Amino acid sequence: MWTPTEEEKMGVGAAVEPVVGIHKKTSDGVVLMWNVQCASQKPELQWKDDDGNVLPAEEPRVSLKGDGYYVTRYTTVTKSGRYHCVATQEDIRHVVYKDFDVQNELFESCHGLVVLTGFLGVFLVLVLAACIALLMKNRSLTRN
Repeated sequence: MWTPTEEEKMGVGAAVEPVVGIHKKTSDGVVLMWNVQCASQKPELQWKDDDGNVLPAEEPRVSLKGDGYYVTRYTTVTKSGRYHCVATQEDIRHVVYKDFDVQNELFESCHGLVVLTGFLGVFLVLVLAACIALLMKNRSLTRN
């Protein structure tokens, strides 16, 4: 189980606690989103799994409004479990993090969507093949 290192626990409160949630469900999995708002220094954002592995994620969306940075980052997860968003401000040695649990039920509809999409794809290929066969048969009848 991931826990912050002693180095990550150091620092003073320069960034507020991240806001974490589910952005959307797709056929690839569940897209998690998190925001850090009004950070005094630009934070580096990472998603980690419960083993502490850094997850692949979209590039952060960063904007500077007034006196603070607003940063949003998305990642897609494919299984249930506990995930951690970690915002690090190296210049001032500050880290904030938040845990987020993804329930198994969220993936049931995702996998159903994949199966449904697969069936629809096969059906469309069969319909297309039947149309091509009919066109070829009609062409051969009109030539004779």
